[in-house]
Amino acid sequence: MNGNTVKKGVRDILTEIDVISEDNDRQAENGEVSYDIEASKYKDHVLIKINDGKKLVKITAALPDSSRFAYIGLTGEYCHISDVRIDKDTETIPEDYITRIAEEVSYINGPQGDIPNVQIDGMRSAATDGIVLTGNMSIRFHSMSLPTARLIWHCPYAVIFYSKNGKVNGPDYKEYALIRLDGEDAENDKNATNKVIINKMDYFEGWDAWKKKNKEGIDCVISFVKEGKVITTTTENFGLSVRNITTINGQSDKVFIALTGDQCALTDIRITK
Repeated sequence: MNGNTVKKGVRDILTEIDVISEDNDRQAENGEVSYDIEASKYKDHVLIKINDGKKLVKITAALPDSSRFAYIGLTGEYCHISDVRIDKDTETIPEDYITRIAEEVSYINGPQGDIPNVQIDGMRSAATDGIVLTGNMSIRFHSMSLPTARLIWHCPYAVIFYSKNGKVNGPDYKEYALIRLDGEDAENDKNATNKVIINKMDYFEGWDAWKKKNKEGIDCVISFVKEGKVITTTTENFGLSVRNITTINGQSDKVFIALTGDQCALTDIRITK
C-alpha cells in the first residue's frame, strides 16, 4: 500500500504517487488504516489505485497478453486485514482509461487479404466485419491459435447473422448460426434451425495433434452455399469435416458472414464469390 512493487511476470510496471492531503489521515487511534482500492483491467493492462486519504498510489502493469484472466488478492507483512468489502462495476471502461506502458502483443502483423486481419484474445472478443452472402461463397484465411490456447475450441468460428450495419452484435442483430472448426456448439435459437454433421476422416490423428497443428498455423477454407433461406456451410481441417445446414426462420433479411473464434489470430483473409 506504500507504492513498492515487485515485478513478477509482467512486461512492465509503473508506479505514480500523488499527495491528496497532508491532514486527511484515516489512521485510527488503534493504528488501523482505511484504504480504498480500485482495480481495472483493459485487455493486457491493469490499473490499481490505492487511496488512504493522504496519498493516491497508481500502479499500472502490462500483462504478458490479453488472453488470460487477471485476479487480485490482498496480502501483506506483519499486518491484519479486516472488514473487506467488494463492489463490482458492470460497465466497461473506455479504451483510454489505462495509459498504455507497453505495446499490445500482436500476432496479426502478417499479410492482409480482402478484409483486415483480426486477433481474438478471448471467446468471441473480436470479429471481422460482415460479408454479404449471396449464392456461393468461400473464405480462405490463415489461422494460428495463440500461445495461451490449450483447448480444442481455441480455434476459428464462422458466424452467420444479420444486423443493420453488417457488424456482429450491431443494431437489430440476429444470429443464425455459429460454426466452430472443432465441430462443436452449433447453436440453435428462434432465428434459425441448425443441423451439424461431423465426420472424422481416416487420416484424423486425434485431438492432441489437431490442437498442435492449429498452434503451428493452418490454412483454412470455409465454403457457403445459400439457397433461399437454407445455408450450407462446409469446411475440413486435418481430417475433421464439418457440415452445417442452417434454415432461417421467418423473414430472411440480408445475410452476413463474419469470422471470429477464441484465442486465435486470423490473417490473409480472402473472399471468393
